Amino acid sequence: FAIVPTLLDTSDRLRRCLRWIVGLGLIPATLEILKITWWPGPDDALLGPMATNRNYLAILLLLPWFAAFYEMQQPGNRRRQIWGCFCFATITVALLESRCRAAWLGIGIAMAYSMLLGLRDRARVNASPFLLGATRRLVAVLALSAVAAILVTVMANVGRMPTPLQTLGTLFHPMEGSAGSRLRRWTNAMPMIRDHLLLGVGPGRWEDAFPRYQHSVVPDSSGNPEPFNDYIGLLAEGGLLSLLVLALFVRGVIRPNNSEEAPERKILRLSLICWLIAAFFHSLMVERILVLGLWLNLALVGVGRRSTHHFGIRQRSAIAAMVVVCVLFAGAVICDARIMYAALHRHVATQFVR
Repeated sequence: FAIVPTLLDTSDRLRRCLRWIVGLGLIPATLEILKITWWPGPDDALLGPMATNRNYLAILLLLPWFAAFYEMQQPGNRRRQIWGCFCFATITVALLESRCRAAWLGIGIAMAYSMLLGLRDRARVNASPFLLGATRRLVAVLALSAVAAILVTVMANVGRMPTPLQTLGTLFHPMEGSAGSRLRRWTNAMPMIRDHLLLGVGPGRWEDAFPRYQHSVVPDSSGNPEPFNDYIGLLAEGGLLSLLVLALFVRGVIRPNNSEEAPERKILRLSLICWLIAAFFHSLMVERILVLGLWLNLALVGVGRRSTHHFGIRQRSAIAAMVVVCVLFAGAVICDARIMYAALHRHVATQFVR
């Protein structure tokens, strides 16, 4: 919150940052579509980008998806519009291939929320130009999304994988598959939350406390012990006060500053809302890179917001701090990769011995 507003102190720099986010988001999206991994060996392919969980890839692509949607709407700049449409379609294909229903639901709710706010703000003015522009944008989004869905369906049929429609069809059977396991996990977590409502069981103690309640209401599987819901996890570990503090903090950041705020901030708020919706169905806070993505989105939303508080930090200091943060993060990622690589080969060796 000190580094990002200092570096992006003008709207032009923020727009340039969004273009970089679109370009960088295009890389993992393309790798996912082409099924390219960083390691050529078949065993090491498990360590490819986001190979452990495609849901995480979908969550990371939310910010580039909304930034590409913003690039599509740039008036008077045909090249940026074409580039935005290409990136939007490519990232949409990767999102559909991820089969992350939480990301799809978040995008749908965020876009509907944006349309409702737009209609409310324009109701007292001449609504015809707004409705015409909104209709054009909606048609363009639906057309590109339909083309991406058809392409993913064809690729899924060739690879004998579930199509997007088949993935959505699982929602009609909520007690089966991953949706059913989530519902059972949340139901069994309710007695634990009730017993420790105010202060919770303690930070990081979910895995220690939940086994006593795992079968308290309905039988639960003995697989991954995570809550698969960041808000239930926070409520269980930190109590009602922690959840309230988080809600007030996020509300203060995403609250509209005024009716004439920059469109860049509106699109960043939609991305943040989508992330928060996806957190209802996944444990996103346990992954370092997803937490970093959340804080980056929060900081970008805060750029240009009017405030009585000003950070006493110069751009040179902000750049130095950013370099330090990136170096520390890269070191942590390298350590994680080495640990994961060693754990994977230990698991393979153990299975071979058995």
